[in-house]
Amino acid sequence: NLAVSLLRESRASVALIELAYPIPGDAALYLGLDRPKAVSDILPLLDRMQPALLRSYLTHHSTGVAVVPAAADPLQAKLLSPERIEQFVRLASKTYDFVVLDLSTELSEPVIDVLDLSDLFCLVLTPDVSSLTQGKRVVDYLQSFKFSREMMRLVLNRWATKTAFPPDTIVESVGLPLALYLPDDPE
Repeated sequence: NLAVSLLRESRASVALIELAYPIPGDAALYLGLDRPKAVSDILPLLDRMQPALLRSYLTHHSTGVAVVPAAADPLQAKLLSPERIEQFVRLASKTYDFVVLDLSTELSEPVIDVLDLSDLFCLVLTPDVSSLTQGKRVVDYLQSFKFSREMMRLVLNRWATKTAFPPDTIVESVGLPLALYLPDDPE
């Protein structure tokens, strides 16, 4: 949702890298993509890969967003190391105007290392108690690694005008400025 919205608003090239591993995430499934190339598929070529080749190698959604999971299955995830993921993210950053990292709910140390490459974090939350509570915890956790609040923005996903929490309450609860509302779109 964020990557597609970013592409539509900016008209720039966008890559969505899903860093949920060892258990793969479901971004490709939600986007209707059948087995896109994963970072783990690209590892044998990574040292020689150039931006133009990467762009042609990745699976692009009909919106134009390039979608790449870290691994297609848990066995492939064993091939990944923090250094190789960082190398892939650096290449993607040279290839696309924006790189969106879709992180799992666990922010492991290898993921934190990749976040060092980021200019800005968008914490995507839904307007419910559980998500807001976790959001506040994530902000505190990231700050323990010396990431400042100035690097973080709040994005409300599945936003509807009739929600239990007004935006001011959400901003106060999480402690981040609100950057964007993504509308509730069940399709």
